[in-house]
Amino acid sequence: MNDTQEIHNYPFDSTIKFKHPKHSFLYKVIKEGTYPNKSLLAHTFPPNKYQIPDNYTIETTWGRGHNQCTVQCSINYNMEGPVFQIHFGKHFEYEVSSTKTATDAANLFHQKHTPEKRTKTSGIYLFGLHLKILNEVRKSKRHSNALKQIDQCSNINFTKRAVNIGKLMLTEFNKNISEAYNSDDIPILESLSYSVKKHTYEINYGDNEKIKKKQKTELIAKTFDKQNISRNSYRDLCAIEFYLPSEKLIYQERQAINKKMAQFIPIYIIDIINKGQIDQTEEANIDDEFIVQEVVNTVGKGGYRSIKNILQYLIPNLVQK
Repeated sequence: MNDTQEIHNYPFDSTIKFKHPKHSFLYKVIKEGTYPNKSLLAHTFPPNKYQIPDNYTIETTWGRGHNQCTVQCSINYNMEGPVFQIHFGKHFEYEVSSTKTATDAANLFHQKHTPEKRTKTSGIYLFGLHLKILNEVRKSKRHSNALKQIDQCSNINFTKRAVNIGKLMLTEFNKNISEAYNSDDIPILESLSYSVKKHTYEINYGDNEKIKKKQKTELIAKTFDKQNISRNSYRDLCAIEFYLPSEKLIYQERQAINKKMAQFIPIYIIDIINKGQIDQTEEANIDDEFIVQEVVNTVGKGGYRSIKNILQYLIPNLVQK
């Protein structure tokens, strides 16, 4: 079927036009149907072996002028397999059916509708079993039904699904953008926002968004120290507002800031009092000798930063090297 063409905007428009070098069909999807379980699913004969849907109805028109004909085809499964039905007439008041094949139902239709012409039409074309778009939609919905509902998913699954959607949308954007813009315009997909039930997702693309995310994380880390926000409180806030950086990410950023500050503006330790002035006979409330010794070692010590280092970091343009 390399020379065939499907013209449609399905599912936004139920009309599908199928073009073939020798003939063409116009379809109107009434019920797109579903594929039953593998144990029940039937196929057309080789070599195509198209899958046969259940609960499926489609209106098919073909021919020209006085020879134009419109029928309504439907497929429904019973305990033994699919039943192919064709309704025809001005108000689709006549009917033929077959439990064999779609083509057998098509032959029964022609025997009643045009017995003198000995006309034959492929049952596959008449029922639209070859239409790729309907096959794709059915498979997509079948996969969607197999997925867990969003309320039953973990945070990891939230992220995986959002990433997959983001990749898919970016691929489609790059694939179809040439139809809407000139390539010299350099269109770029920067962000995507969508919601599933009560969950909202923001997907950002590009290095600029990474820089913005880094700046946002730094600001939140600084707010941690200024407002004395506990890690547990921030975890509770993240559970409510999904778009906030994770508590682990904020902790890592705080560590990075401390390390950077220690490099540019180090803290120097000085002795304030002599250790001999410490009363070693005073009764301790802590039994751990290691902790007691650490406390003793730090008693009488102070820290300071060099004003020169602070100025070199804050206002380097004013420092003469």
